[in-house]
Amino acid sequence: MPDHRSSASDQENGLGLYLGVAAVLIVFVISGIVSYVNTRSLYQNAQRVTHTHQVLTALADVLSVMKDAETGQRGYLITGDVRYLEPFQEAIVQIDRKINDLAVLLDDNPDQQRRLPALRSHIDAKRTELLETVALRRGQGFEAAKDVVTADSGKAAMDALRSLVGEMQDEER
Repeated sequence: MPDHRSSASDQENGLGLYLGVAAVLIVFVISGIVSYVNTRSLYQNAQRVTHTHQVLTALADVLSVMKDAETGQRGYLITGDVRYLEPFQEAIVQIDRKINDLAVLLDDNPDQQRRLPALRSHIDAKRTELLETVALRRGQGFEAAKDVVTADSGKAAMDALRSLVGEMQDEER
C-alpha cells in the first residue's frame, strides 16, 4: 500500500520549492526594474546638469565677446591705432553666432526664450554705439567719439546686458 503522506509531503515540498524560486525571481525582476529606473534617472539628471553648464558657458561667451568688442573700441578710441580694432572686429563677427548658439540651447526653456529679444536688443544697442564711435574716431577724431561715449548710451546698454545675462544665469542655476 502506497504511503499517501510521503506523496502529499513531496507535493508540498515541490510547491514550496516552486514558490521559493518564484519569489526569488520576482525579487530579481523588481530589483532590475528599480535599478533601471534609478540608472535612467541618474542619466537624465546628468544630461540636465550638462545642458545647464552649456547654457551658462554660452551666456558667459556672449558677455565675453561684447567685452572684447568694448575693449578693442576703447583702445582704438584712445590711441587711434588700428591694431586695437582686432578684438573689436573679431567680436562683431562672432556675436551673432554666439547668440544663435545660445538660442538653440534655450529652445527647451520658454522663460529663457522670452528673454532673448531683450538680450538681442541690448547687444544691438551696444553694437550700434561701438560702431558709431569707431566710425567717428576714424572720420572726425577723438573728441567726436568721446562725446558719444560720455553720453553713456553704450554704458547703459552694457549694464543692461550684464544685468540680463545675470538673470539668465540665475535662472539656469
